[in-house]
Amino acid sequence: MKTAKKISIVCLVLAFLIMPLSVYSFAKEKKELSNFIRLHIRANSDSDEDQALKLKVRDAVLERTTVLLEECSEKEEAYRILTENLNEIVSVADKVIKENGFAYSSSAYIDNEWFERREYDGFYLPQGNYDALIIELGSGKGHNWWCVLYPCVCLSGSSGNIETDTEKVPERFRTSSQVSEGDIHFDFWIIDFFKNLFK
Repeated sequence: MKTAKKISIVCLVLAFLIMPLSVYSFAKEKKELSNFIRLHIRANSDSDEDQALKLKVRDAVLERTTVLLEECSEKEEAYRILTENLNEIVSVADKVIKENGFAYSSSAYIDNEWFERREYDGFYLPQGNYDALIIELGSGKGHNWWCVLYPCVCLSGSSGNIETDTEKVPERFRTSSQVSEGDIHFDFWIIDFFKNLFK
């Protein structure tokens, strides 16, 4: 009878501890995700030519947006700058399209979209709704490309490579292929509570 009572007490304590922690974790993650602006480029089609063009447009757009947003310290400022420069971004994309001999044009707008969990070089972003700069090339029905515009995490690199600045990503979203050495020891009051409860 005493054991059953103790188990009931443990369950109640765990419930009171886990529930607020879960709510706090969810709220914290939602706040962190709201600080990002994603980039979503939709190709005209899945043909090799349209997909190759998508990457060329990506490089040109990232080169320009990196300059536009490099001094931004807040998401709201980045959002405003992108909104004010949508026509310029379209011009950048259309220039690349024309230079490569394609007849269609592009469109750009900002919207709040659902994104699946996505792995990048050195970090990941969980699934959720994000504000995003969306660029559609032609019909916009081809496979697309995602990254992060703000903070300026995805930067246009040399030879078509994309550099990532993971220092601008919250630490818990960073990933590493290296395993840390050594043991980690944690002391929590809740462990002592459980030990004393069953003495």
